[in-house]
Amino acid sequence: MVALRTSQTLKSFERAVATDLEIHHHKMPILLSRKMSVGGDVLKKERRMSRTFPGLACALLVLSLFSWTLLLSAAQEDARAEGEKGLEQCVATSYTFTTIDVPFPGAHDPTATGINNSGQIVGAYSDSNGGLHGFLRRGKGVFTPIDVPNAGTAPHGINNRGQIVGFYSDSSGIHGFVYKNGAVTPIDVPGATLTEAVGINKYGHVVGDYRDSSGTFHGFLYAEGTFTTIDVPGASLTGPQGINRYGEIVGFYDDSSGGRHGFLYDEGVFTTIDVPFPGAVVTALEEINDDGQIVGIYFDNSTLHGFLFDGEVYTTIDVPDASLTHVSGINNRCQIVGRYIDSNGVDHAFVAIPKKK
Repeated sequence: MVALRTSQTLKSFERAVATDLEIHHHKMPILLSRKMSVGGDVLKKERRMSRTFPGLACALLVLSLFSWTLLLSAAQEDARAEGEKGLEQCVATSYTFTTIDVPFPGAHDPTATGINNSGQIVGAYSDSNGGLHGFLRRGKGVFTPIDVPNAGTAPHGINNRGQIVGFYSDSSGIHGFVYKNGAVTPIDVPGATLTEAVGINKYGHVVGDYRDSSGTFHGFLYAEGTFTTIDVPGASLTGPQGINRYGEIVGFYDDSSGGRHGFLYDEGVFTTIDVPFPGAVVTALEEINDDGQIVGIYFDNSTLHGFLFDGEVYTTIDVPDASLTHVSGINNRCQIVGRYIDSNGVDHAFVAIPKKK
């Protein structure tokens, strides 16, 4: 598969990376100003009324100020939820890493794949029988199972509206899905033999990959009921992984020689992104937030590392004392999720919170 990032498939992907990639793995400021304008209109209207009814002037002014304060507060809360540019910046010099182990009986090998601005985290884990299941983690550790009936389920992303995107495997094959409030909507590219949905933005636009009848993997964008193929020119494989509110898409592709590279796709233009670290031989981009900050993974002929790219600077993201770190998601508050393998060879999910300067 192109997009599979569950713990089982990750292990396969990582082995493949080590063997020449032999497998396929897987503006609120505007809203704020509008609401402030609404508050201003209320004040103007009430000032006109006060000229006619002088006795009401004081009461109306208090009421209008209260209304305006509520509107401004709502706008600020919306802005915080959206994490718009200028409100939250990646100014971390280091991160606080928290291990996430799924508390369900028999759960093991968890991976965290997506996080939204409210801190809700999605991911997947294996059970004692080898079955694959999804989870949603809210707040300070409240877990909810995410399972498509009679299918192995792998959530991959979550937007600020709580829509969860991923894919599932049943007796008929592998299908993408969008999950919301217990309802599952399948996503299948017409004519494809396999579809994997991987990333979703605030508008519900979905990116992922599909396999055609000849066995070739292509990327896709699904927006407003329409599928659009996304292929890096000259690539033998294209795997979009994430999309932000501005329609910027990140992922990876394989060139004609089998080398794997990251890409950014914006307004019809593909830009190759390879980490500049010494010894790095593979780069794959996993997610992009609304500020354009990108997370991904790279392989350096020794192990797998995560990284953050803010448009200018590349920063390695490695869980302390881990033998491997795979970064999968980032939100607008620069909170990062993924998985790591500890010194005993045990898999864990994690969330990394930036420490402010």
